[in-house]
Amino acid sequence: MKNTIVSVAVVVALLGCLLAVFANVSSSKLNRALDEERYKRMTAEQNLQKAEQNLSSAEAELGKAKSKMASIEKILNDGRLVEEQLKGELKAVQQENEELMTQLTDIQQTVTVAETQPEPAVEQ
Repeated sequence: MKNTIVSVAVVVALLGCLLAVFANVSSSKLNRALDEERYKRMTAEQNLQKAEQNLSSAEAELGKAKSKMASIEKILNDGRLVEEQLKGELKAVQQENEELMTQLTDIQQTVTVAETQPEPAVEQ
């Protein structure tokens, strides 16, 4: 009977050791998987931070580009206004020139008519 108890105790001890080894292997696998997950998360967070930095720099560049575009549009609009004003002034000058040319033609015709007509004799 003693031998049976000792045999059962040895089997139980062996099963306990075997169970401890399997638990250790399983725990080791879980720890390795956990470490891999942590590494993946850290690299993902680093990539996310880089992406956020790139996004913020791109947004800053976009803001600069928009301000430059607005200033260019303002300059372009100012140029258009100046162009319209100059066109108006040119049109006014052309009209004035036409009027002066018409007046000059009228004066020349009057002078020509006056030269061709004899002066009336003055009676004394």
